Amino acid sequence: MQKMTFTFVLLVIFIFSFEKAGSEYCSEYKCMDHVYSEFPMEDLEREKRMAFYRSGKELASQVSDTLDSLLDRRRYNKQMRPPGESEDLDPVRVEINMAIRSMGPIDETKQVFSLDCYFRQSWTDNRLRFNTSGVVELVLNWKFLTKIWKPDTTFLNGQKSYLHKITVPNRFIRISPLGRVSYSQRLTLWASCPMYLGKFPFDSQTCALEIGSYGYTGEDITYVWASKPLSMDELGLAQYHLTDWSHGVATTITKRKISSGFRNDSVAYLRFDFERQTGFFLLGIYFPLTLIVMCSWVSFWIVKTDVPSRVALGVTTVLSVTKVGFGGKAKPQIGYATALDIYIIICFFFSFAALTEFAIINFIDVFFKRLKKWEEDHPEQANARLDMLKRKKLLTGEDSKDDNDEMLEDEHSEQDENDEDEPIKEADDDDDEDLEDEPSEQTKDEDDEIEPIEQVDGDHISVEIEEKATEPDEAEQTKPNLVKNFRAVVFSMRRRVQTYVTTILSFATAVFPLSRHLTVDGCFLYDETQYVVDRIDEMCRILFPLAFLLTSLIYWTFYLYIAED
Repeated sequence: MQKMTFTFVLLVIFIFSFEKAGSEYCSEYKCMDHVYSEFPMEDLEREKRMAFYRSGKELASQVSDTLDSLLDRRRYNKQMRPPGESEDLDPVRVEINMAIRSMGPIDETKQVFSLDCYFRQSWTDNRLRFNTSGVVELVLNWKFLTKIWKPDTTFLNGQKSYLHKITVPNRFIRISPLGRVSYSQRLTLWASCPMYLGKFPFDSQTCALEIGSYGYTGEDITYVWASKPLSMDELGLAQYHLTDWSHGVATTITKRKISSGFRNDSVAYLRFDFERQTGFFLLGIYFPLTLIVMCSWVSFWIVKTDVPSRVALGVTTVLSVTKVGFGGKAKPQIGYATALDIYIIICFFFSFAALTEFAIINFIDVFFKRLKKWEEDHPEQANARLDMLKRKKLLTGEDSKDDNDEMLEDEHSEQDENDEDEPIKEADDDDDEDLEDEPSEQTKDEDDEIEPIEQVDGDHISVEIEEKATEPDEAEQTKPNLVKNFRAVVFSMRRRVQTYVTTILSFATAVFPLSRHLTVDGCFLYDETQYVVDRIDEMCRILFPLAFLLTSLIYWTFYLYIAED
């Protein structure tokens, strides 16, 4: 029993000594494969990572010490702007650039445009210089912005802008050893863009983005654009196409006022030139309206006796133009007419004119039918009416000619009387002038003969000389002459109007031979009513398309080549 106990103790001592020797042997990295053979090799690199974290901790400690030294309240005041690059009184030079991710929409009603961008600013603050070994640049959290000075840059024409804050505020700051501060943030901007939409939808708009300081004037901060001021991704605007952009900086007197007067600010600007894409309006409004107007011309080929068809077609075209043109939401709601409004009104006029044409010819046909029926039922009254018309000289062209001759003779006689009155008037004027001269000379002589009495018994006596009016009353002589001159002007104007009307009618008769049937006085329209009505339809088949084509040609030429934005 004692032997067994002794043997067991020796065995335990031997095993313990072997394990201790093995661990000491493996600690010298001579049995790695045996000890860690069942673990992957990537776990062996954790020793190096531990060394990296230890060096990073040391680096963080150095950065923390550097920031504590830079932001010491005894040497840094974030309320004061940094000194200029050359002298302390020079303005701070803030360099800016933008990277646009997307742009749009552009709202014509509110006259604003929007864009999503990265807005970057950089400036030099000599108070933040450092010389820490191993630190190339300080990359800091956005919370560090509350501890240093930064420019109060704002968008002067901005209306609604906000900073992206998901999942954290999208901004960061970096500081170089030379004190160069770089500040970036992601923004969504809504800026005002005054627009003139007189050529809508063929217009081009220029929208500006103005950047400046809110509290500092141009004597404290000046803005400059970086060597690459703007970069943008591919923009997918719905209605516009970005044709060009420009940038610049202006240091001028602005409308912003302070106690000493208007401010002299440094304002950086970006101008975007947009051209509207007209595909939607051509396919959705212009083409349907043109097709509706052409459909209204079909009524000219429908016989006038088919009243329901022609009325239904005319009313449908008018309502369709109203729905497509005035009922759509694509039109901007402004207080003046646009190019689209003008075209809608043109199409509405031609559609309504086609409907009115049928109403006119139907009225002519019905009127003369009822007139002939009335004459058959009341022959005595019809004869009396015919006699009355003959007395008023409204049935024959000879009577109308006699009236014109008498009118011309009256005008010539009035003109001759005016010509005879003119020399008499001139003679009367000469006599009046002589009469006016004589009293003046007599009055002059009387003035020479009268001597003032200076003093009589110590009193001054004032002498009043009354002049008698010797001039004739000119109003009585001018009144008849004005009446004669007015009558002469009226007769001259009437003669000119008659000449113009005659010229126009002769031109219309020569160009449109069918219209000579309409120039016949009364009798032809009474005898051949059906023929005249048919000729009116035939004329409208030609006149309406030609007039619409001419109007459209003028419209497109004016708004595409002549009108300016």
